Amino acid sequence: MTWTINLTALIVLTTLTGSILLVFWYWIGKALERIGYLNISFRFLQLVLCFFIFPLAFLVLYVQRTENRIGNGSLFIQTGSLILGSRVFCALWILGVLFFGVLYAGKAWKLHRTYRDRMPCDSEVQDFFERVCEELHIKPGRVQLYQSYHARISVFMGIRRPAVILPVAVYTEEELRVMFVHELIHYRQKDIWMKNAVAAVLVLQFFNPLVWWLSALLKRFCEHACDDRASGLAGGPKIYFTVIAHLIPCLGDAAEDPQQDDHELIERIKHMKKNKRVKRKPAWMAAVLCAVMAMSSSAMVFAAASGAVGQYEKLYEDTLVNEVEADRANTLEEHTDSGAADGIEIVWGDDFASYATADTFSWAVRSNAMFTTGAFSASSGQDILVTVAAEPDNKTLKVGIIEPDGTRRYVVSSGDIYHKFVLDQTGRYRVFVENDNSVVVNVVGSYIVQ
Repeated sequence: MTWTINLTALIVLTTLTGSILLVFWYWIGKALERIGYLNISFRFLQLVLCFFIFPLAFLVLYVQRTENRIGNGSLFIQTGSLILGSRVFCALWILGVLFFGVLYAGKAWKLHRTYRDRMPCDSEVQDFFERVCEELHIKPGRVQLYQSYHARISVFMGIRRPAVILPVAVYTEEELRVMFVHELIHYRQKDIWMKNAVAAVLVLQFFNPLVWWLSALLKRFCEHACDDRASGLAGGPKIYFTVIAHLIPCLGDAAEDPQQDDHELIERIKHMKKNKRVKRKPAWMAAVLCAVMAMSSSAMVFAAASGAVGQYEKLYEDTLVNEVEADRANTLEEHTDSGAADGIEIVWGDDFASYATADTFSWAVRSNAMFTTGAFSASSGQDILVTVAAEPDNKTLKVGIIEPDGTRRYVVSSGDIYHKFVLDQTGRYRVFVENDNSVVVNVVGSYIVQ
């Protein structure tokens, strides 16, 4: 398989998996929130984020395709049109990743420069901060405290050197406690790691509107989960609400967003009040919902992946028919011989199981060498369709099959080569490419038994 088809399939399947799980989570998450399990809903949402990064569906399908357990054997097999399409897609995707990667790197650098001239806080404020850290079981000195004239909000930032940065102002002890607890809960929840993971997903899947929705959901749930825990550690909900209302817009979030407005913070206050009124239902109800999500999402992802297999195979067949029809005007002449000439190096491929019906290959065929696939089974009356794309495209190659009796049947051509070999024997076959040029020729190709 060419790397562009590989990458395209990986991106599409990962996007499909994450998107299905996100939509399904939305309904399960709402149910968990209604029965008083906001934190579980938040953890599930973080798990969904992982599926936008880890290509589980692609790996499963790739392994199954390698063992020919799914489809008709043409999954991930390429044609010239599919190769061209995947190259265009990958080129556009790489440009998008570079653009958004530079954009986010610029924001991170700007944030770093903004708080580069931060100052230590007064000793009394520092001592109080360390006491709050001890209450939250955070090792003293692990998180630093600073203040900055550039800070418009309280900010938690940094992975290697985590720090809380306050706007320069005079605060009461209650206000300090609320801000410290709030930002340190973000540290305990590892929200800064989640923020960077979200940024990575936004860069990699910039084209997916559901990922941008996921980013907004995670930001909101991150604050809700933090408020839920912090309100109980900062003197109770009443004090917490009062201080937050008084500090608007001075109380920040883990996202370090200086544009946070009154409406968003008021929505957080309303959500906290609503959450406090929710009577937590028995744990078994949450367990049932979690089990339903696990089983149902697995089934939905499998069904979607199976649908993707069918769509790829249909696309493969459609492009293959068009290419074969277009190539008929220039039909390649078949040649036969009893084997490679003297002086030709032969590199044999590993044998496959007898049920293998398709495979891809990518070789750097040396000068005066013949590379072969592993042996596979085929029957009289079937066809073996071989496709090859060669670089440099002006070097003539021999591309063909080795029959069970050792006879070679091949065509001689260059560049993109498509040919169907009609079989009159039953047994073990191999596909080969022979290069008798004076330079190495890189080939990517595939075969399928039909």
